[in-house]
Amino acid sequence: MSTWNWAARMIAVPLSTAVAGSVVFLAPSLHAGNVPLDDALRVLPLFAIIGAVIGLIVGCPLVCLIDGMFERWRLRYLIFGAVGAVLGWLLMEGAFASGSWDAIWSSRTFWMTWAPKRILVFSIIGLMSGLLYMGLVSLIDHAIPRERW
Repeated sequence: MSTWNWAARMIAVPLSTAVAGSVVFLAPSLHAGNVPLDDALRVLPLFAIIGAVIGLIVGCPLVCLIDGMFERWRLRYLIFGAVGAVLGWLLMEGAFASGSWDAIWSSRTFWMTWAPKRILVFSIIGLMSGLLYMGLVSLIDHAIPRERW
């Protein structure tokens, strides 16, 4: 893979996670009418930044790993997008919780009440992110050849 193609793909990861995270977190509020559009647009950069940071921390290494190991799988970005989003959520949840071992990792309450809904939400974010990334990769491969001439 050419250096420019690889760099463009690494830029596409946080871009796709930022868009997917923003859409999933803002769409229900806008749909329910709880948040005016002006307020949602003010909060949009915050969701985009958080999504992009998670994409950089979890998504970029995961894309490098799956591109090398599962190159022949056509839907690899969708599958691992969902896995990466759930891992990113667990990383964020565990990083900022006080006493995270007791509060999260070994807590039955966390895994039985909190986790199921959040796993679904973050899986949707990951699937959307993977779908966006697949589209961006297609555009990148057309604009910047994968192989050097």
